[in-house]
Amino acid sequence: MERTSWVVIQTEVTTQGQIIEIDRKLPLHLKRCEGIFLSVVDYMETANTLINHVGHLKSLSLNSRKFVPFTQHVGYDKAKAVSKARRLEFDVLDMLDDNSQLYALYEDAGTALDGDGAFIPYKFNIYLKCLKND
Repeated sequence: MERTSWVVIQTEVTTQGQIIEIDRKLPLHLKRCEGIFLSVVDYMETANTLINHVGHLKSLSLNSRKFVPFTQHVGYDKAKAVSKARRLEFDVLDMLDDNSQLYALYEDAGTALDGDGAFIPYKFNIYLKCLKND
């Protein structure tokens, strides 16, 4: 029987416009991945109540195979102190093997600014929806 297992990868953005390479080994018990969700972590003291585009995931690869080209935006709603993003469900990306790697590129949009226009560093999570065997 298969069960859903969420893999959480946290990354920190420290400079405006930063491009981050994410290269992470996935747990051995996962069999395949079929969804992704991005979320800003914690409260940001921004000048704007709503930021529709804080940054975006530019590409994704599993098992060092072909890249899946897509753009997954991350936004932020200060009034709710939660991320504004949508879950992205996709066809099975890849069957995972024993040494599966996640490789992705994230680009900051430079829109997380305080009242003086200074960049606010932030963290975000990548949630991978995967399946594992019991």
